[in-house]
Amino acid sequence: MTCPSCGGPLAGERCDACAPSAADPPPRRGRHRLPLSGLSGTKPPTNWKLLAISLGIAALATGLIVWFASTVAEQMAGGGDRTFDGDEVVLPPGKEVGQVVTHLFSTSYTLTAAPIDGRVVMLVLRLGDGDGPQRSPEAIQAALKEAPLVEAGQSKTLGGQMDRGRHLWLVTNPTDKKVRVRVTFR
Repeated sequence: MTCPSCGGPLAGERCDACAPSAADPPPRRGRHRLPLSGLSGTKPPTNWKLLAISLGIAALATGLIVWFASTVAEQMAGGGDRTFDGDEVVLPPGKEVGQVVTHLFSTSYTLTAAPIDGRVVMLVLRLGDGDGPQRSPEAIQAALKEAPLVEAGQSKTLGGQMDRGRHLWLVTNPTDKKVRVRVTFR
């Protein structure tokens, strides 16, 4: 006799090929729990070199942005072209060297004058902040008369705090002959 499902020989009333073996567990009843581990497949390996390069580029970009922002802020505060770094200047009689410096924020300054072969007058003066009246040329001349005089071979330094607004620094030659002077303004 043959098995109606598989066509194999029957040993008694059941087929050895179709019958469930004793090793197979019986089917589960009730809730079935799904195994959660391994369902998403295998994880790809982490590329540490790519991660390190990406973080390095991000840190470099952040540093460049901070540097650029601080440079722009310094220039906006008046630090862009306000340095005069120990340069030797020849001042004709009655002439001056100086700059009008505009600051958005309070900042410190140092003005140093060292005449080589004559005497000079040096001055740092606040012109105004744009909200009130500005200093007149007569007021600047009066301030120059009270400013310190620096003799040849000596060096004098003026320093302090410049508030928000416009400031003028000057090194002028009050004599009737040429004067060589080293000027530093920071």
